[in-house]
Amino acid sequence: MATDERFDKTISAWLEGTAPSRLPERVLDATFERTRKSRQQVGWRGLLGRIRITRFAPALSGAVVVVLAAALALSYYSNQAGVGGTAAAFAGNWESTDPPPDSSHLSMEVIRLSNGTYSVTIRDDLASVCDGVSSTMTGVAEARDPGRLVIGQPAYACDDGSKPQALSGPPLEEQLRNLAFVYDFQGDQLQDSFGLVWSRVAMGP
Repeated sequence: MATDERFDKTISAWLEGTAPSRLPERVLDATFERTRKSRQQVGWRGLLGRIRITRFAPALSGAVVVVLAAALALSYYSNQAGVGGTAAAFAGNWESTDPPPDSSHLSMEVIRLSNGTYSVTIRDDLASVCDGVSSTMTGVAEARDPGRLVIGQPAYACDDGSKPQALSGPPLEEQLRNLAFVYDFQGDQLQDSFGLVWSRVAMGP
């Protein structure tokens, strides 16, 4: 029928226009010429069957790339959400108790800054390294991996202006370097490099 012939020609023309350019023109011309002269049942359907799968490989490869990119993006944003949750958990007021013989009260304020780092201030109401005077330690901390906050080099000062002295071992500055706090998700607590456990201070109503 004339309608079937026009349909075959339309499909053949579409295939010719969308065929990859890397195939030789003589191959395309010969293929579509045979299609135009053949019957309907072996027309465009037959042509589709004869097209090598490699002609569609670039399209398939592109689809695979898109799927992989989407999966990686989803994984990345899921991880970011987890990291963000931990980051928010660091911020706040914390307290701990120094072990004997000091048994002093320690308080810590952690403020998350706009650049993703943290301002940390730790106060000790009776510091042995300050000969029993209260002390203040400050520093900028980074969340180097999920659940771990690290102050590269804290600044420790005795509140009376005297210089703190380590009671034993290396200098105090060296002992405090890379002071870390590990967050306990279940207990909502922090544990520092010296084994002290910090509890969150409950906010008032």
